[in-house]
Amino acid sequence: MRCPIYWVSLVASSTLLIVGACSSGRGVERPFDDADLTERRTIRYFSRASAPSVFGHNWWPVVEREEAEAGGEVPDCPVRSEDPASVSWTGGCTDASGTAWEGQMTSWTGGGLLYEGYGFLRDNPDCGTEDHWVFDGIVSVYGPDDAVEFSVQTTMEGEASTEDCSRIEGVAGFDYTGIQLRQGAVQTWSGSGWMGTDGFGMVDAITEDEVIDTSVCQTEASSGTTTLSAGGHVAVLRYDGSTKCDDTPSVPFTLDGEERGELEGVSCSTHDGSPARTAPMALLALLFGRR
Repeated sequence: MRCPIYWVSLVASSTLLIVGACSSGRGVERPFDDADLTERRTIRYFSRASAPSVFGHNWWPVVEREEAEAGGEVPDCPVRSEDPASVSWTGGCTDASGTAWEGQMTSWTGGGLLYEGYGFLRDNPDCGTEDHWVFDGIVSVYGPDDAVEFSVQTTMEGEASTEDCSRIEGVAGFDYTGIQLRQGAVQTWSGSGWMGTDGFGMVDAITEDEVIDTSVCQTEASSGTTTLSAGGHVAVLRYDGSTKCDDTPSVPFTLDGEERGELEGVSCSTHDGSPARTAPMALLALLFGRR
């Protein structure tokens, strides 16, 4: 699984610009109980609370629109409208592939990104069902290109079928701020906040200096840490791709100061390949702990 590069740009593009934004200050309510960090699978699940992973999951609708509008051809649905101050995508329509879009996503020039019940209802032909995803909240980005700060106050809700066609649903919430430092192709991420789901509970998370350098390791972060806290327990994930780059990404971790071996499947990415095509499965993993 190759680590994707999320270039957070303050330079206008032909598709979507998210710049100069400020947090709304309202945050997202904390509706979940504390996660049980004594469970290994819970720590592995909340490896997704690292700074680049939080940003990547919440940035997905932007990437999906950029891919859909690549080459300058704008699909009829969701309906794109723009003025000097903003660009919006509005649902209430069905696109050529049969996906029904709802709600609205708005990006302000010199402002931020707002999700208002923005999502889609898509056929799952393998199971004869429909998958439904909805985003609400704000993703803000501000600062110079080599030191971009971001703020996420969002919720996402999904209902989908698993690989065996079992029907599941869930809700995830984020209130998180962070920064991406960039030097050439090397990214260094830091951030803090909370992440929660109705399936696993919630944690407070702090990422410190998580370095993503695919010239050193394409499957894992090169260095840095993410600290997870909940219910009086503390787990620390230490990224070691610079000294131990595994084909199957894994990281050593401690729980309450004691070494607990390695967690497999912990990469610096949330999905690989084309984000727009693979995102529904990545979101399924996010909400329900499946990978």
